[in-house]
Amino acid sequence: MTIKEKIYHTDAFAVNLYKEGVFWTAYEQSAYAVCQIKPYTARKKYVKAVSAEVVSVGFPDSVLESILSAFEVLEKSELQVNLKTREPIDLKVFETWKLSLPIQVSVDKMEKAKAGMLESELINKLRSFDLSNATPMQCMIFLSSIKKELKIEN
Repeated sequence: MTIKEKIYHTDAFAVNLYKEGVFWTAYEQSAYAVCQIKPYTARKKYVKAVSAEVVSVGFPDSVLESILSAFEVLEKSELQVNLKTREPIDLKVFETWKLSLPIQVSVDKMEKAKAGMLESELINKLRSFDLSNATPMQCMIFLSSIKKELKIEN
């Protein structure tokens, strides 16, 4: 099942849970509904496949039954549970809640951004270093400082 299918909700009463590894995951308004039952931390991240920010919340299989007890179970399988809320989910309140969540950037993307900033800073330092007027000792000290920034051992 694709993320596009997982974030789709048939109506304002729908809550869908998906088994992903050892966790159950709820997306978008389903995540909001689950967070109204249990105080889980929702995550919001940009998903390229749908070109949008997507909110999700995950919880272990051991608490599934306590989540199910708060809803009407429409359909249950090993990998998916379709539920119905007692009251419709207010989509305006959901959107406000979603906007209030901080967007999470993956560690890999943060590392790439830091590496890009470091690279541009180092290029600027190299360009601004006056090699023609520097003593050999100044060159050695400069090179040593660059190595420290790059965390290169001798």
